[in-house]
Amino acid sequence: METLEITRWVHILSGFTAFFAAPAALIAKKGGASHFTAGRIFFWAMAISTGTAFINSLFIWIPFLLMLSVFSFYNVFAGYRAIKFFRGEQPGRTDHWIHGIAILFSAALFGYGIYGYATNPDNYVWVLALVFGALGMFGITKNYRMTFKPQTKADWMRFHISGMLSGYIAAVTAFSATSLDFLPGLVQWLWPTVLFVPVISWHQRRVGKIALTAVVAGLLIMPNALLADNGPDFVANPSLMASKKNTLTITVTTAKNSGTIYLRLMNEKNEKITECESKVVDGRVICTFEELEPGKYAAAAYQDLNDDKEMNANMFGMPVEPYGFSNDARGQFGPPSFDDQLFEFEKELEITFKLL
Repeated sequence: METLEITRWVHILSGFTAFFAAPAALIAKKGGASHFTAGRIFFWAMAISTGTAFINSLFIWIPFLLMLSVFSFYNVFAGYRAIKFFRGEQPGRTDHWIHGIAILFSAALFGYGIYGYATNPDNYVWVLALVFGALGMFGITKNYRMTFKPQTKADWMRFHISGMLSGYIAAVTAFSATSLDFLPGLVQWLWPTVLFVPVISWHQRRVGKIALTAVVAGLLIMPNALLADNGPDFVANPSLMASKKNTLTITVTTAKNSGTIYLRLMNEKNEKITECESKVVDGRVICTFEELEPGKYAAAAYQDLNDDKEMNANMFGMPVEPYGFSNDARGQFGPPSFDDQLFEFEKELEITFKLL
C-alpha cells in the first residue's frame, strides 16, 4: 500500500475518532475518569490528524488547508495545556515552542496571502489567508501573554473550554465543507458554529464569564462567501447540453495506471456541456466530443482510484486522488481560476493535460 494511501486512512480514522471523542468529553462528568479519557483521546486524535495532514501535503500541496489544520490543533493543544495549569503545573519550554510555531505559521499564512494577491488576485482565497494569518498572530500573541501571567483557576478553565471547542469547531467545519455535499453551501460552513458556539458560551457562564465568540463565527462564515462555486462539480446535468458541431479530442494523462477518469467539459460561462468517463489504460484516457460549436471551453478531470465514484478528500479538504484542469492550470491556494482553464475551439482541436 502506498504511503499516501496509508496516511489517508490514518487521517480519516483519527478525524473520525476526534469527531466523537469531543462530544463524549463534553457530556461526561467534568473531572471524572470518563471526561479525562475522552479528552485525551480527542487530543491525540487531533494530533495524529494534523501529523498526517503534514505528510499528505508532501504529495498534494494545499498550503491554506494545511495551515488551517495546524491552527485547529494549536487551539486544542492550548486548551489541553490550560487544564494542566488549572491543576497547578507551571508553563514551560513546551509552551514557548508551541506558541512560537503557531505564530510562525500565522505569519507564513499572512505572507502567503500577500503572495496570492500579487500572483493570482482573481482567486479570492488570498483574502482568507490574510484574515486567518492576521487574526492568528493577534490571538496567539494574546494567548501567549496569558499563559505566562498568573491566572485564576476560573481563567484557566475558560481557556481550556474555549481552546478545545474552538479546535473542534474548526475541524468539524472543515469536514462539513469538504464532505457534506448534500447540505446547502452556507449550511455546510455554519452549522458547527451555530451548534457549538452557544455550548462554549454556556460552559463559560458556568465558570464566570461569557466568551467572546464573534471572531470564531466570522472566520467560519467568510470561507463560504469566498469559496462558493470555486471548485469543480462532477455531477452530471444533461439540461446544460448545448448544440454541437465539429470535434474536440482531449487526452488526459496520469502517473497512476488504475481506476476511472471522470472529465467534465464546460463552456465559457462555466456551464457544463457534457462529460466523459473511461478506465485508465497505459496511463491515459482519450475523450472525443463531436459537433461542438466554436467558442471557449474548459475541462476538469479527476481520477477515481478506488472506483467509488467520488473525488475523495480528507477532513481538511485536501484531495487524495489525482485531478487536473485544461491548460495544466494550477491554483495557488486550491483550484485555479476558471479563466486559466479556458481554451479556444474553432473546428478541429486536440489538447492534452495531466492529473497530479
